Amino acid sequence: MIDIMFIGIDHTHPADFCYYTSDNDWWLLVEIKSKTILHTVKGNVYANPGTVVVYPLNSKHLCYEANGEPFVNSYVRFRTDEGFIINGNYPKEEPITPNLSSNFDYLLRVLSSEVYLGDSSSSIVNHIMQTIFEKLCESTKSDSADEYRQKLIDLRYEIIVSPQLDWNMEELAKQFHVSAGYLSVLYKKEFGISCKEDIVSHRIELAKDMLANSSDPAVRIASMCGYNCNEHFTRQFKSRTGMTPIEYRNSVKK
Repeated sequence: MIDIMFIGIDHTHPADFCYYTSDNDWWLLVEIKSKTILHTVKGNVYANPGTVVVYPLNSKHLCYEANGEPFVNSYVRFRTDEGFIINGNYPKEEPITPNLSSNFDYLLRVLSSEVYLGDSSSSIVNHIMQTIFEKLCESTKSDSADEYRQKLIDLRYEIIVSPQLDWNMEELAKQFHVSAGYLSVLYKKEFGISCKEDIVSHRIELAKDMLANSSDPAVRIASMCGYNCNEHFTRQFKSRTGMTPIEYRNSVKK
C-alpha cells in the first residue's frame, strides 16, 4: 500500500528557508533543485541541484535549509507498508545523486498527474513509485558503471565538441580497460543512446551548421565532418533530415 498525502512540483521558498520536524508519521522523498544544506547524522552536508533524499517514518534528522539562494524542490509525502521502500537498498536521510538517465523530474511529474487527475490508489501510482525507488537503488550501487561515469561524461563531451574525429570503439574501449561491447552497454545505459549513434548525430548537426553557414562543397563538408565516403555521408544525412545535403542547404538559404 502507498498512500500519497501531498506532492509538490518545483516549489520555491525564500533564501532563508529552513525545514525541520521531529515527529513525522510519514515518509518524505525530496528532489532538491537548488543549493541546500542537509543536517544529517554525519553533520552538515552541502547538496547541489539534482540531489534526492528519502526520509523514513519517524526520521531523526529531517532538517534541511536553503544555502544562499531561494530553495526549490519537488517532493512526495506518503505513507507505505511496501517492502521495496522500507527495506530498499538505498541510503536514507542522506543525499543520493541519481544517474543521468534516471529522469526523476519526469517521473515525479507523471506521478503528480496520476495522483491529482487520476486515482491516487491506482496500480500506476504503485508502479511509478517502484520505478523511482529502483532507480534510487541503482544509483547507489558501486558497480563498474559508477566507476566509469566521469570518464563517460568526459568522452561524450569530446564527441560533442569534436564529432569529426576518427572515433574507434576498439581504441576507446582500451582506454576504459573493457571490451568494445561492454563500453557500448555502459554508454547507452548512461546516456540513453549508443556511442556510435551519438557520434553520427553530432556529425550531422555539424554538417548542417557548415552547410548553412559556408559555401564549401558538400563533398568537402563530408570530409570535414569525419566521413571518408561522400555517399555514406549523404545516406546518413538524408536518413536523419529527410533531405540530401544540397537540398538542406537550399532550404535554409532561401
